[in-house]
Amino acid sequence: MAAYRFRVTFEEHDEVSRDIEMKANQTFNDLHEAIQVAIGFDNKHEASFFMSNDHWKKGQEITNSKNASQESIVMSDAVMSNFITDPHQKIYLVYDHKWTFYVELVKIVPSKPDTDYPLCVRSEGDAPKQYLVVEPPKGSQENGEPTDEELLMITQALESDIEEESANDKSDAETSDPMDDAIDESE
Repeated sequence: MAAYRFRVTFEEHDEVSRDIEMKANQTFNDLHEAIQVAIGFDNKHEASFFMSNDHWKKGQEITNSKNASQESIVMSDAVMSNFITDPHQKIYLVYDHKWTFYVELVKIVPSKPDTDYPLCVRSEGDAPKQYLVVEPPKGSQENGEPTDEELLMITQALESDIEEESANDKSDAETSDPMDDAIDESE
């Protein structure tokens, strides 16, 4: 039986790639799971493969979405060999509505007996983090909330600013003569 070797690259991080081999009788769901493992992403979000031409124009959709259109095919039902029509087949993958990948068939090789497919046979570059991690400010609690001391300092600073503004407004009102303004305007 033949094995397909796909090169997977991020659309916006082309220095990161993974080569994944899988048997021709495996499904697009198997490929999707192998990609997620190879790049270190979880598999919690919707994804769609789009069969593509040489210019990466999206064609037939193969998806894991529960809200798929009637024209779409479910990944777990889509056997690879039924969709590979070109020895350099291009497939566009959208994951979690924000990650896009180019998946290109780079080689067809004989499958190896006693090998569990799919498998990542080549890895280049570090994949970006799937989720943005924001570090809390120094001194903050682990949950990101300010500590009691930080809240007290903020409250005191605000009260001080309010008192200062109030004092400035009061002194401006005491030193300001409305007649001065009237004289300036008439000149």
